[in-house]
Amino acid sequence: MHSFFVSADRVNENTLKAALDRQQSRHVEKVLRLKVGDGLILFDGSGKEYESVISGRGKDGLIIDIKKIYRKNLEPPIKLTLFQGIAKGNKMDTIIQKAVEIGVHKVCPIITDHTMVNLQGDKLLAKVERWQVIATEACKQCGRNEVPVINAVQTFPQALAAVEGRYCLLLYEKGVHGLKQVLKENPGMEGEVSLIIGPEGGFSVSEVDQAREKGVAIARLGPRILRSETAGLVAISIIMYEYGDIG
Repeated sequence: MHSFFVSADRVNENTLKAALDRQQSRHVEKVLRLKVGDGLILFDGSGKEYESVISGRGKDGLIIDIKKIYRKNLEPPIKLTLFQGIAKGNKMDTIIQKAVEIGVHKVCPIITDHTMVNLQGDKLLAKVERWQVIATEACKQCGRNEVPVINAVQTFPQALAAVEGRYCLLLYEKGVHGLKQVLKENPGMEGEVSLIIGPEGGFSVSEVDQAREKGVAIARLGPRILRSETAGLVAISIIMYEYGDIG
C-alpha cells in the first residue's frame, strides 16, 4: 500500500479519523487514482503507523478512516547525526535524501571556512524547510516511519560545542588513519555517533586542529579524494554496516 506522512494535528485517534491535505489528496486522486474504499498507510514521523481506508472527501481534502494503529521499529540500533558542510546547488538535497534512506537520525547543516554558499535570513530558513520536506519524502520512499530532524544551520564552532563529550568523527583527506582503523580503535559509541563532513574544498587546517583539540577523531576514507556529496554517504554506509542494520 502507498504511504503518506500526516502531522499529528491531522489525526484524531479518539474518533479514528485522519485528513490528508489538499496537495496529498490531489496526488492520491489524480496520480495514484485511488478512490473511496482503497487502503493506504499513514505515518506521523514518530514511529507510529495507521492502517487506513479512504472514506470520503471533506472541504480541505480526503477523509481517512483509521482501521489499525501500531508502532513498527524501523530505526537502526545506532543514532547517527550528520553535520554536513553546506554544499553548492542541489547537492544538499541529494545528500539529505540519501542519508535519510541509509538511516541517519539527524542532519545538521553547518557553515565552515570553505563554505561557498551565501544564504541568509529568509532564504536560509526556506532552504532548511525544503530539506525537511525532502527528508520526509525520503522516509515515505524507503518505508521509514520516523522522520529525521533537519536542524537549523550552525557554524563550525557551534557544531564542535554540540558534539563535545560525545563520540564524533571528522573526515579529512589528509588524516593519518583510515575510517576502518579509527572505528576499530574507538568502539565505544554507546549507541550514538556524530559525523562531520566538509563542503567543497573540505576543512581548513585550523578547523581540523580545533576538532582534534575537542577530542574529535580524525579519519580519512582512502587514497582518493571524494566529493562532499559522496564522502558523507560512503562514511554513513560504513558506520551503518559496522554498527547499524545494513548488511
